[in-house]
Amino acid sequence: EIRTPMTAILGHAELCKDPETSVDEFRRHLEIICINGEHLLTVMNDILDVSRIEAGRMPVERTLCSPTKIVSEAVAMMEGQAHEKALEVHVQSVGTIPEMIETDPTRLRQILLNVIGNAVKFTESGAIELTLTMSVADGGGQRLAFEIRDSGVGMAPDKLDSVFEPFVQADTSTTREYGGTGLGLSISRAFARMLGGDLTCESEEGAGSRFLLTIDPGDLDGVAFIEVEGCVDFVDAPLPARAESESQTFEGRALVVEDVAVNRRLICRLLTKAGLEVEEAENGQVGFDKAMESFSQGRPFDVVFMDLQMPVLDGYDATRRLRDQGYPGLIVALTAHTMPEERERCLAAGCDDFATKPIDRAAFMELLASLAQDASERPAGGAGGLLAVSVKPRRK
Repeated sequence: EIRTPMTAILGHAELCKDPETSVDEFRRHLEIICINGEHLLTVMNDILDVSRIEAGRMPVERTLCSPTKIVSEAVAMMEGQAHEKALEVHVQSVGTIPEMIETDPTRLRQILLNVIGNAVKFTESGAIELTLTMSVADGGGQRLAFEIRDSGVGMAPDKLDSVFEPFVQADTSTTREYGGTGLGLSISRAFARMLGGDLTCESEEGAGSRFLLTIDPGDLDGVAFIEVEGCVDFVDAPLPARAESESQTFEGRALVVEDVAVNRRLICRLLTKAGLEVEEAENGQVGFDKAMESFSQGRPFDVVFMDLQMPVLDGYDATRRLRDQGYPGLIVALTAHTMPEERERCLAAGCDDFATKPIDRAAFMELLASLAQDASERPAGGAGGLLAVSVKPRRK
């Protein structure tokens, strides 16, 4: 699962270097590289999740949230895949369900995405039904249940237990035909149990599958109960408009502090194309010196993008020193770490925001827009900030 996309990436990168490659072929090679790179990132994220779960380092953050909103978001995220197969997705409740629950919305959304994604993957025609209902746990206490039924290929009864094991699918032919690491359901069951419930499956070969997810909804005293009924029809529904037709440009000065040259060039290129004046620094000490020099000249950078793991002086200490010296500009942490405690550590060091690597261009542009919006709301006389200039049509 790692070697296959890596083979595609390296192979098509070599083809891009061929001087006889046409422009159309070159673009196709790049498209294949991007697709396989995204798949490889998904595989790596799944492996990291399994590692964190096994090490007992996967945190659960319970907050008050809407189960219907989380379901709607998960269904909407599967829209493209369902639309390609002309599948309908029905959402309903049996009886009433709580309007708000206390759980970890990120983990719940990830479970639903995995299970609904599997249903879409293994269903060629028909519909997927998602039913919400309240149930009682074996040991007592209420549980919110999500039943996901599909009309897909199904599984033999003797294969049901194995689908929840890491790196296992129903059989090897499934892996060859549909792909996947076999990690999604293993992760989902672990998350479900962390949320006070479970994830189980019933299936019949050729007759589809039924997954039942239960979670602890928390204290429901005083919570309103509602009914849910709806159908998301992807056959005739228009696909959502993409934001790629427009690109926002900015004014301002940015400093990119990153020790890996290829990453530094990428980030600088993205910022330059967005209209910013960019300077570079190869480690935290050089970044600190450049930022302080600009500050002493009365022109602090509007934003500093600070990698955290660097030689000489890391990003945490560089940021602390800048704040200790009264540096007023925005500092955005750049890191490959995605755990919540890592974000808190960045903010505690003095960073204003947090961006994860690998850098996703669309998400990076959204971050710039958010920083520009924050800067526009600062009181007059405060520190500088990015100025959003215009929104212009992207060149064809």
